[in-house]
Amino acid sequence: MVSRRTVAASVILAGIAGGVLTPIAWADDPVPSQPVCAALGQIAESLNDDIGAGLQPRGLRRYDITQLTHGVSYMNQVNANARISALDVPLRNLTSTINDLQNQYQLVTVSDEDGTWHPMSASQEQDLDQASAQQDTLTSLVSQLQQSNHCPPPPASR
Repeated sequence: MVSRRTVAASVILAGIAGGVLTPIAWADDPVPSQPVCAALGQIAESLNDDIGAGLQPRGLRRYDITQLTHGVSYMNQVNANARISALDVPLRNLTSTINDLQNQYQLVTVSDEDGTWHPMSASQEQDLDQASAQQDTLTSLVSQLQQSNHCPPPPASR
């Protein structure tokens, strides 16, 4: 097997000589893109910890809305830095749904204690279901991107 260093040197020399050499060894032994893998891991974690935990079927609390909005804000920031274009539209859709849910929540509750549950309107339930489906779609997409980029599994699953 040809080392990555040998292939890289061959590509540089071929470029200097005006020739073209395809780094075949990279296709056989892919190297994960560390920044992309790190970003995908952060987004996957936020999908689980922030969005998953914030989507509660029994009602809404101010804490849940805060957690959801923090999650989408964080994921959008990570994605903006990593520039993973495949996530742009699904993240934009989830952000829009969470913003709708937050706006409806603020119309219903003027002030409350952090742990107070509020019954949901039909529109809020619909947004919650939609956000849950969007979370599932994003989770699946992130997983596929992690596999296609040969990202190592998260530490807990090793």
